[in-house]
Amino acid sequence: MTTFRKAGRACLLGLALASAALPVGAATRTANLPVSATVESACNLTTASMDFGTYQAGATANLDVTGSIRYTQCVGLTLTLELGPGANPSGTTRRMRSDAGGFLTYEIYKNSARTSVFGSGTAGLTLTAPTSGAQTVSIFGRIPAGQTVAPGTYSDTVAITLTF
Repeated sequence: MTTFRKAGRACLLGLALASAALPVGAATRTANLPVSATVESACNLTTASMDFGTYQAGATANLDVTGSIRYTQCVGLTLTLELGPGANPSGTTRRMRSDAGGFLTYEIYKNSARTSVFGSGTAGLTLTAPTSGAQTVSIFGRIPAGQTVAPGTYSDTVAITLTF
């Protein structure tokens, strides 16, 4: 019996120690974990082009072409698209320049009737981007007839500004 009593006491002592480790009337606490992220627009100009091809010096008809400006990832934003005057303007007239220093007058318009010059400020475009995908804006170029210029390659660079 002595062995049984010793074993029983040891068992009771173990239970007492184990129950002393558990808190009496344990409580639960809760809190909120704030989770956040900032999403930036990945709005980008992806391509732009306008190629007039060949203009015949002294042509009796305007040379009209259509070009485009493409932007992507602007998801539902209101945008302002503006064009600068080019690298060789004469007042408000855009001009391409040849390697020899000659100039060929041209213009870029917002509409196919070529009555609204595409520029900056109020001459720019306000657009609402779609909720997904890319968007293309058509631009309309014209080299006016009657320009007698030296043969050569004429070019210009027009800054495009997309504000969102």
